[in-house]
Amino acid sequence: MTVNREKVDLLLSAAISNPLTEWPHEWRDSDSSIENLTIERALYHGIAGVLIAPQLQLENWPQRILDALLAQSRAQAMWELRHRSIVAHLIVELTTQKVTPILLKGTALAYDVYDEPYRRQRGDTDILVRDEDLAQTRETMRNCGFKMAASMTATHDPSSLQEPWEKDLGNGHVHEIDLHWRVMKGWALGDLFTFEEALRQNHHLPRLCKGAMSFGPVLALLHACVHRAQHISSPYYVDGVKYFGGDRLIWLNDIHLLAASLSSDQWDELCDQGEGKSVAEICYVALKTAERLLGTPIPPQVMSRMEASAQIESKPGKYLLRSEPTRQVWYDFVAVPGGRKKIAFIKWRLFPPETFMRAKYPDMAERSLPFLYGRRMLHFFRRREQ
Repeated sequence: MTVNREKVDLLLSAAISNPLTEWPHEWRDSDSSIENLTIERALYHGIAGVLIAPQLQLENWPQRILDALLAQSRAQAMWELRHRSIVAHLIVELTTQKVTPILLKGTALAYDVYDEPYRRQRGDTDILVRDEDLAQTRETMRNCGFKMAASMTATHDPSSLQEPWEKDLGNGHVHEIDLHWRVMKGWALGDLFTFEEALRQNHHLPRLCKGAMSFGPVLALLHACVHRAQHISSPYYVDGVKYFGGDRLIWLNDIHLLAASLSSDQWDELCDQGEGKSVAEICYVALKTAERLLGTPIPPQVMSRMEASAQIESKPGKYLLRSEPTRQVWYDFVAVPGGRKKIAFIKWRLFPPETFMRAKYPDMAERSLPFLYGRRMLHFFRRREQ
């Protein structure tokens, strides 16, 4: 019997939304390939912790799958213990230095809408600070044992709006922080979410530590929808493998849980802010997908309003949903302020440092630098398969 990824993904999404989802009867006598694929897809989607939650009773699921999910979940729980301690200490130290950090995405949601933080699988923590606090934040991170990731120091993009930092605990345990001074990494959408807006709509995370804060629920849901759309054309990595696409189930589960937390007034606010930020189309697509795959309850009037607003062409929708990478680079170039920054922006994209080029093409690392630049240009202008 042939079972493809789509069928397995539908089973996994059903298991998230229905605690009594049974293993398909027609799969029970199949060979181990279906079990292998199910484990592979569950780990790719980052939902091991979600699937082994006590309220889910995976009736008649093969024990080998349950064992694999439990093992992954336990590993994530151990990581969470170490990571929480590191992040909490950093937040306290930043606050002591009069820096206000705001947590984004996975860690923020883990300590907000998930019953146990480790169920929200992730590999790092994203922290947003003010531009003027960037120097102090870097100094504090160094004092806390962090170093800028080697990949960043060797190939620094002068127009970047975020940078990765690492803390090596030894024994192979490296904890990562993505430091942001803009929420979005592309210049064209750099002001879509602002620090001051996040501070006005902040939401405290006492389960993490005193002083920890994130976006409020409305802003967090808007951001979750936009983050999903961002990866339609921007790559993400799972166990070192590059992927494109916005339907990773852990992201849809974020949207599902955030949506379930909104009051009637907050749904109205979501529509207002979605229209004000011109992201109604992006939100509509994301909410519709969560509704279809996870049964996310969304008020009908909200979907009607967003569907109507989605018909209006918007810059974020055009940038994230309908632009190839080359077009996005052009939009970012236009948005970069000042002639010098524009030159640095385009220079890095056309002719990155040699260290970057040889790391990007390890199988061709012995070839000349002009050859590698030619290879990059060919890849850059070739239409990426969707």
